[in-house]
Amino acid sequence: MLLNHSSGPPGTHFADVLTIVPVAGYAVQLQRNLARERLKHAPGEMAVYCNDGFTLIERVVAEVAGQAYVDFVRKEILEPLGMRRTRFALERFAPGSFAPGLDGAGRPEPQEYVNVYAGGLFSTPGEIARLAMMFLNDGQLEGRRLLSAEAVAEMGRDQTEGLPFNPITDHPVHFGLGWDGVNQGGLAAVGVTAWHKSGDADHYHSQFIVVPKERLAANDAYSAFLALGRQPPLFSLLELKGLANYIAADVIGAGMETVQVLEPGESDSLARMCLKIPLDNGWGLSDLEIVERDGEEWVLWAGILYRPLATVPFLDRHLASITIGSEALGEWRQVPASLALRVSGARIWRLYDAEFSLSAWGLGEGEVGEVPTGAYLYVYSTPGSTIRVRLT
Repeated sequence: MLLNHSSGPPGTHFADVLTIVPVAGYAVQLQRNLARERLKHAPGEMAVYCNDGFTLIERVVAEVAGQAYVDFVRKEILEPLGMRRTRFALERFAPGSFAPGLDGAGRPEPQEYVNVYAGGLFSTPGEIARLAMMFLNDGQLEGRRLLSAEAVAEMGRDQTEGLPFNPITDHPVHFGLGWDGVNQGGLAAVGVTAWHKSGDADHYHSQFIVVPKERLAANDAYSAFLALGRQPPLFSLLELKGLANYIAADVIGAGMETVQVLEPGESDSLARMCLKIPLDNGWGLSDLEIVERDGEEWVLWAGILYRPLATVPFLDRHLASITIGSEALGEWRQVPASLALRVSGARIWRLYDAEFSLSAWGLGEGEVGEVPTGAYLYVYSTPGSTIRVRLT
């Protein structure tokens, strides 16, 4: 069920999923967060795309194999297939060893870290071709078997057949085990069966297609340029016209706007997801919780904690110290207008203007010659560390 999107978790745990510094323990963080959530449907009832299922596979593999998921994949899959350059983004890659995303001016973006390792493998077209050959050869490559022929066939079987609730039977996505679909629409139109899997991060997109009967495969990879940190980091609750007893959660992330309808009638602090068939492919079916912090009401949704914009404190003039707490949450500050700014001690910092367009950013130390009016500063580092911001 975890591999065919029928297990039922909310969809995607957004906190720390895509970053520009490595963040370990994402799968553990998701597992802990799920204790606060509900299933969006009974396990095995229906199939709605669910990144959370893939992430939980990391935890299953670690428990069963007795080793970290990334070590298991390296030992049991990458090394036997000779995929020596394929790797997880656990640390900074050597310059020149990967293709960075580019910003609007053609300048390299910082390295991107996909912290959900079950969906965050970096590879080359040539090495992905070796993975494809393993599938085309019924689970073996160059005389070495990794999967049984029966396992490969089951991966390519339409897992949506026979579901108790499957209202969109002509939908082009017929999930396999791990595959986004086992009957790719363009090739199906000419009578060819193809298995396919796509992947999107902030900087990259890829499409992997295997055509088993014709013994063909293709891998298409290119920069998606969604650019980490360039979406406004804002969360809103909206009224719904004609639906007086419902509200909508609205957030922009990973290059798209996610809107989820919620039913707030259960209590003053909890709004429940209430859609059976999601609006956005299942990515945002999470309950919304109001939590009290320091006498304020904050919002917890899809693993991310949002504070009220109106109470973001101002930086002290001249020199300010910001300490990162034990929860490793980033800190926000309003910045006095028309001042130069220097940041030290941060792993990441971002400066947004009053409309929350990204004005400047950096890794480690950095400075801005003139701060826009009404600016907001975001800083992040390791728990217990102190970040200093000097205004002149």
